[in-house]
Amino acid sequence: MNVAELLDILRQQHDHASTHADGLRHRIDELTTALGEMEEHLTEPTTTRKIVDGLVPAETAPLPAEPAAVYRDVVKAFSENPQRRSASATYPNTSACPRTTPR
Repeated sequence: MNVAELLDILRQQHDHASTHADGLRHRIDELTTALGEMEEHLTEPTTTRKIVDGLVPAETAPLPAEPAAVYRDVVKAFSENPQRRSASATYPNTSACPRTTPR
């Protein structure tokens, strides 16, 4: 390989690297713009949350737990209190058991 071929290979590598770097700079600019827009969108819910938090009295009960956590707590309560497992334990005459679903 002579010097001219080596210089040509180096020029090609440089051109390729420069093109790639320009593409990355362009992508960075796009991402920076998108990030700025998203940060603007984030301020709206944050501001709304602060306003709502200021309107809600401090003694308000917290929001209920997730449904799965509530179900887990109910199952745990029944397993810890075996005498309350069935309606028949509370209502021996099952016809007197209150209905929970419409007829």
